[in-house]
Amino acid sequence: NTAILLSIFKTKDEDAIRISDSVREFVYKTQQTLPPGAFLGIMFDNSDSIRHQVDILLENGILGLILVFAILWFFLSARLSLWTGTGILISVMGALALVWIVGGSINMVSIFGFILVLGIIADDAIVVGESIAWHRAKGKPPVQAAIDGFMEVGLPVLTAVTTTIIAFTPLMFIGGIMGKFIRILPIVVIACLAISLAESFIILPAHLSHLPDPNDKSK
Repeated sequence: NTAILLSIFKTKDEDAIRISDSVREFVYKTQQTLPPGAFLGIMFDNSDSIRHQVDILLENGILGLILVFAILWFFLSARLSLWTGTGILISVMGALALVWIVGGSINMVSIFGFILVLGIIADDAIVVGESIAWHRAKGKPPVQAAIDGFMEVGLPVLTAVTTTIIAFTPLMFIGGIMGKFIRILPIVVIACLAISLAESFIILPAHLSHLPDPNDKSK
C-alpha cells in the first residue's frame, strides 16, 4: 500500500483551532469524492490539547463564579456576590486584552497561567467585599463602610498580591528557548493580578458604597 503523510503547521499569528477545523472540514468533504480503497484521515491533531485546556479554563471559571456567587449570596447579600463575581470576569478579560497588546497568544502555557491564577483573583474581591459588608452591618453609613472596610484590608491584600507578582517576575527574564516558551506565563499571571488589584481597590468599593443596611428588616 502507498501512503502520503502531510504535516500542517501554523504561523505565529494564526489560530491553531481554526486551522484544525478547516482541515477537518476539508478531510470530510474530500473523503466523499475519493475512489474505493482510498482513505484520507487525520493521524494527530495538536489542537486537541489546546481545546482541552480551554475547556478546563471555562469549567473552572464557570464553577468558580457559581460557587462565589452562591456562597456570598447565602452568607452576605446578592449585590455583594454579583460585584465580586463581576470582578473575576473583569480581571480575566483585562488580562486577555493586555496579553494581546504585548503580542501574546492563547496557547497551552497562557491558558495554564489563567487556570493557575483564577482562584487568586477571586480572593482579592472576596476579602475586600466581605470587609465592607461587615462594616456596613455595624451600622456605618454605606460610603463610610466602604472606606473603612477597604482601609482595614487594603494593605494585606496589596502585600499578598505584590509578593505573588514579585515571585513570577523573574520568569520573564529567563533566556534561551525555554525562556521564550514560558515568557507568556508570568505575563498572564501578573496581568490578572494587577487588574484584579485595581478592580478590588477602585471599582468594587465604589459599587459597594451603596450597600443597603442589612439590619433593616422592613424590605
